[in-house]
Amino acid sequence: MASFEKLYGFPQVVGAVDGCHIRIKAPYKNSEDYINRKDYHSIILQGLADSKYLFRDIFVGWTGKSHDSRVFKNSPLYKECLVRTFLPNNLNKIINNIEIGPLILGDSAYSLENWLMKPYSDRGNLSIEEASLTLI
Repeated sequence: MASFEKLYGFPQVVGAVDGCHIRIKAPYKNSEDYINRKDYHSIILQGLADSKYLFRDIFVGWTGKSHDSRVFKNSPLYKECLVRTFLPNNLNKIINNIEIGPLILGDSAYSLENWLMKPYSDRGNLSIEEASLTLI
């Protein structure tokens, strides 16, 4: 967390999560389930990387048709975050009089959690400050 804050100015971050598609040959069974939004067969690799781009968690094998948020919510990492075994409360820090626990960063595909931050959703009503933060 100290490294993330030093490098990027974002306190309490342990890593960033995202999914990527690994191209595969079409399987014989249920091949349509493996066709992703870019119209090729794939499986999804979800990774959590730290500030030095090292993988700290991976979860692989869901069909390419699956959405990143669905894969994440079915991963062991998500379950460990919910019960705070991966992001323990004893690492909380007081920032501007608010207690902040360890965080994961995700893109707009993920759901907002008290331990997972994502960009503002731009539905045309963001303030100038909020809109500038979605570009980071």
